Amino acid sequence: MSTPRTLPSLRSALRVALVVVLLGGGAAAGAIDAPTNDAEAELLLRQAEEAVQRGALEEALQRYRALVEGGYGTADVWFNIGTLALRAGHTGEAVLALERAVRLDPSDADARANLEVARARNVDELVGAAGGPPFFERLARALPPRPVVWGFAAAWVALFTGLLLARLRPKRWVRVLTALSLVAVLLLGSASLLVIWYREASDEAVVMADAAEVKAGPGPDFDTAFEIHEGLIVKIVDREGPYLRVRLANGLEGWVPSRSVARIWPPEPYRAPEPS
Repeated sequence: MSTPRTLPSLRSALRVALVVVLLGGGAAAGAIDAPTNDAEAELLLRQAEEAVQRGALEEALQRYRALVEGGYGTADVWFNIGTLALRAGHTGEAVLALERAVRLDPSDADARANLEVARARNVDELVGAAGGPPFFERLARALPPRPVVWGFAAAWVALFTGLLLARLRPKRWVRVLTALSLVAVLLLGSASLLVIWYREASDEAVVMADAAEVKAGPGPDFDTAFEIHEGLIVKIVDREGPYLRVRLANGLEGWVPSRSVARIWPPEPYRAPEPS
């Protein structure tokens, strides 16, 4: 499992070598205010990294959470939250944070590896599970958003350049360039739409409670059909009052209190795990 990262700057969000430390338990720090400007965010980031190096696990987590609350939730910040939460035993928070890290940077192999470790800690056995998400969902998860979008823009430029040259110099190589650019525009345009669909329309959530009773209807008086546990990913298919209707990977459905899960994307106001 990869360790948290030292980040040189929130604004640049550059990647550097991993900080290799042994993380132990630490006393939880007091409530930390979210940063209101870049200077406060940079200070909070350095304090979080120092806490990691001291082995003050919960203190580091609280400072990273405050960064997210202040709007500084980069892929690397989410990676660090997920990795620290995984070490601290907060399975739900680890899955949630690492899922967000992967959605912000699908090319991050470390985040994917840690996410697999976190998801493996969920105790639910989904009998009759379909064996993974559909093909297009897996493809969307694997596509890096920024290169896809920049590639789409470059393909458009190449296409218009080819069309212009075709009118000025109707050579064979110009026609080939234009045809290849058109193919690239179609492929990368489709990929861009797929990435946008996945990030915006895929309504998934992570179970944050230790255990959540899945009811037959949207209320506490309905029969309990089964239980789901911390770290399980579910799809949200309906909402009624304080209850959500969720679907598991094996097709089972039921209603859970909305407070027992956290939507993966777009990120909602951050909610850290309650002390057990």
